[in-house]
Amino acid sequence: MRTRTRRTLTAGALAAVLVAALSPLWIHRDETPVAAPPAPPVPAPRDEQAAMAEAASTGTDVLVETATTQTSQTWALPTGKLRTDITAVPARAKNASGQWAPIDITLAGSGGVVRPANAPAPVRFAEGGTSGTESVLAEAEVGEHTITYTWPGPLPKAVLDGPRALYPEVLPGADLLLVAREEGGFANLLIVKTPEAAKQAAVRTVTYGLRSTTAVFKSDKVTGGVQVLDKAGKEITAIPTPFGWDSAGTDPELPPGAAARTSVATSADVLRLSGLSGIEPGAKSAQLPVKLDGDNTGNATLRLDAGATGLLTGKDVRFPVFLDPTMNTATLAWTLVSKQHPNSNFNNGTNFNNGTSEARVGHEDETGMTARSFWRMGFDAAIKGATIESATFKVLNVHSWSCTTREFQLAWTGPISTATTWNKQPTWNTSPGANKRNFAHGRDACKDDYASFDAKAFAQQAANAGANNLTMGMRATSEGDTQTWRKFTAKSASLSAVYNRPPANPSALASTPGGSCSTAGITVARTNLVLNATASDPDGNLKTVYFRFWKSGSTMPTAGTPHTALSSGKASVTIASTTLVDKTVYLWDAYAEDSNSTPAKSPNFATPGTPCKVTIDASGPPAPEVTSVDFPEATDDGATWATKPFGQAGTVTFTSQGAARFTYAFEGVTEVSKTSANAVTVTDLKPPHAGPINMTVKAYDSVGNPSQPTVYSFYVPPRPEADGPGDVTGDGRADLLVIDGGGNLRSYPGGMTGEVDSSLAAGYRNGTELNPAGHWTDSSGKAALIAKFGDAYPGDGITDVFARTPDGKFWLYPGDGYGSFDVDDRISVMLPSGTPAPSTWTQIKAVGDVTGDGRPDLFVRSGTAFWTLTGYTGASFAEAVQMETTGWDRREIVNVADIDLDGTPDLLFRHLDTGIMSIRHGKPGTIAKSVDLASLKSAAASRQGDVQYGTGWSEAAITAVVSIPDQNGDAIPDMWVRRASDGQVRVYYPSKVNTNGEVKIVLPVNVSTFKALA
Repeated sequence: MRTRTRRTLTAGALAAVLVAALSPLWIHRDETPVAAPPAPPVPAPRDEQAAMAEAASTGTDVLVETATTQTSQTWALPTGKLRTDITAVPARAKNASGQWAPIDITLAGSGGVVRPANAPAPVRFAEGGTSGTESVLAEAEVGEHTITYTWPGPLPKAVLDGPRALYPEVLPGADLLLVAREEGGFANLLIVKTPEAAKQAAVRTVTYGLRSTTAVFKSDKVTGGVQVLDKAGKEITAIPTPFGWDSAGTDPELPPGAAARTSVATSADVLRLSGLSGIEPGAKSAQLPVKLDGDNTGNATLRLDAGATGLLTGKDVRFPVFLDPTMNTATLAWTLVSKQHPNSNFNNGTNFNNGTSEARVGHEDETGMTARSFWRMGFDAAIKGATIESATFKVLNVHSWSCTTREFQLAWTGPISTATTWNKQPTWNTSPGANKRNFAHGRDACKDDYASFDAKAFAQQAANAGANNLTMGMRATSEGDTQTWRKFTAKSASLSAVYNRPPANPSALASTPGGSCSTAGITVARTNLVLNATASDPDGNLKTVYFRFWKSGSTMPTAGTPHTALSSGKASVTIASTTLVDKTVYLWDAYAEDSNSTPAKSPNFATPGTPCKVTIDASGPPAPEVTSVDFPEATDDGATWATKPFGQAGTVTFTSQGAARFTYAFEGVTEVSKTSANAVTVTDLKPPHAGPINMTVKAYDSVGNPSQPTVYSFYVPPRPEADGPGDVTGDGRADLLVIDGGGNLRSYPGGMTGEVDSSLAAGYRNGTELNPAGHWTDSSGKAALIAKFGDAYPGDGITDVFARTPDGKFWLYPGDGYGSFDVDDRISVMLPSGTPAPSTWTQIKAVGDVTGDGRPDLFVRSGTAFWTLTGYTGASFAEAVQMETTGWDRREIVNVADIDLDGTPDLLFRHLDTGIMSIRHGKPGTIAKSVDLASLKSAAASRQGDVQYGTGWSEAAITAVVSIPDQNGDAIPDMWVRRASDGQVRVYYPSKVNTNGEVKIVLPVNVSTFKALA
């Protein structure tokens, strides 16, 4: 089994985009890997069903462990409802053991790298103590991308303090501070300690390198920040608007009137600076002009023109001065907008350098700042359609201008993005209207406390829409009042919603008699008609299924007849035969309702707009109902298979009131009759092949009136033995593989004598996505070349498919044994030197092993020549042999097999223009049952030249020929043939010397649109 491993940068790869001396922080040439001790077994996480059962039995809220994410936890409640608690900022991350643990951004260094203990996304800082002209400063992983920051010089040894790493005197009189952030990413701050330090050119223009092998950096002319884009131009993260500020602001951690902390005598003093809390009232601040060298590349230089702001030279400036930018991760959790800086972006907060970010709302007079804040909560789209019983948004208020309360509004808004600024705010929705609250917390006289808002209406809007996110914004009602200034701990913002989900639309609609619901219509006898449906409720509180039944052409009822569902979810209603009129059409459907205090109904009737249709006909028995535990009826998702593998007999029961006899036939071949009144059980039912099967069942009354046929479809799993030649479903019989007119790969299981009837989708991904694009046809309609014979790789006995895809590449698609192929498991096939490019191929033919080396061989047409590729190893073919150089642009290889039963493979081919089928008899190879390839290179080299084998095989008359193993027991290979006249497929049983005529039509539908057959 092959697995894919995410690529990480090597030292050599990174050196190509940085400088030769730089290496990623997490590669250490002196490290010796140490095997981790085996982890103790961890109990399987509790799923929703188990949590709901435990909550009901214990009367307590129980965590649904399988639903936990970085920002949400879901709890099963004893009432049968669920509660989901959502935070905007990640509250947990998976630790090294793969278990959820609280976010811990405490830094620790090892082997030259500093890491947070358990960050929401990986970040790495340099441990320092390096020399050179450029140093890797930090790295952040954003999805599949690694963003690297570099510093233009050596880095001193880092001083660690909780989430902070301080690099003292990175420039004379200037320290560099990195801060791991709870939101993810990191803050990056140059602390200019003195006016003398501010005079340096490296301070007046602060420079950082930005590097990535998978992303590019693009300056944002509106916000002054930097966008980080993937190679397709999609934004993956951003560097918000950089700012600088001085130390004149109020320190919120000190008593009113206390002097700000500005000492820089020691690193400990620097880490206590008041200005590290960000731009506070009274501080002088300015947006830093940005220049990005290498714009729109993955190798850029960020230059911050601090000298242009006046912050370094102003006479009233108070040192130290602080110059950032911040590096966000891909998680956009919250933002604030500032009227004072109308085009600046503050995603996930910026200018916060103590590890905890603060949202800000309201107005303060000292600097004239007016702010609003927004939080984006990751809403579960699976809650779509749920009834929100209650929802509360709350956030911790840690600072107010005073303890005087003021009114604030929480509203449902449009989404936030890296382009969100005061001038480009999300829409403040007016319906539902804002929720308003008066509060003031975060002072000595009014301690820190949560501000809570009723968010039920907002959450209901998100549930109605099936939204993935719910964004809410907060603003002061009176934004010119300095008493409205508030700060909130950003990570504390949470939304807690209690909800009841509606039942699912009923499924498995069926009538007795009649069987599964048909919107096209089924005919049943005039007997008591039982309508059946199965419903389910994700919260486990299903109560009732309502059935609607009415005569076609009459008024459709708006409500149905209620019937209490069984614990299994099944419900039924009986329509008395005395109420049914002969030769009349009736319609019916169903919906479900739960037991909530305000009952929730399923979103639609089970068949919205297209009800089930039954016609009453008293002239014959009703169409048989087919039931079987061994061979359950196939479901639309293809997930229901028989419990009996191919080759084993099982039991099936046919039921039809008034019937005296039943018949059944597979694929319309060899009808079997069973005489029995009303019902019959067949105990020795043996399907003719594996894979999808259609069984047609009819009932007859005592005078011979037939019922309407019931076509019962089911899937038969493969036998445990290895696949036979040409077999993909595991029954040892050759199957037909096609690329249909829609460009989809499909498998048609073959029957005992070459019949093909039903099919299944043969390409898939992730077990659910059928026939993903890009494998079998391209946008122009060009189809792949496909060929199969047997197991080629990985030696599991399952037939695999060789494919030259429309883009000209050559692959092996391993089979899954059930007639289909996971396209994500495909293997690129390496070719020997001298092989013509796959893009030039016009045909490939898999023939098994004809050279005697025990490995698969493949015959290929390219231009006017044909080739043999021998000895496939599971990775490559051993040798490419050019067989003949001319004439093969208008010939087609039909088979390379022992046609005349002399023990040596022969070459069978047709002339596409003349229609002559020829056989070129091979000479024996050195190994028994092998062929000397040289004898197939030309007529002269063969045993007796090219011998005519048949006529009338031109491309104009015959659009496809597929050679298959013997079907009629004479050991001579047979053929499936598609005629141009009607597009139908026949089976031929050739002899040793002639193709013979067609035997029968085995696929009686026009498949002329099929692009390839194998």
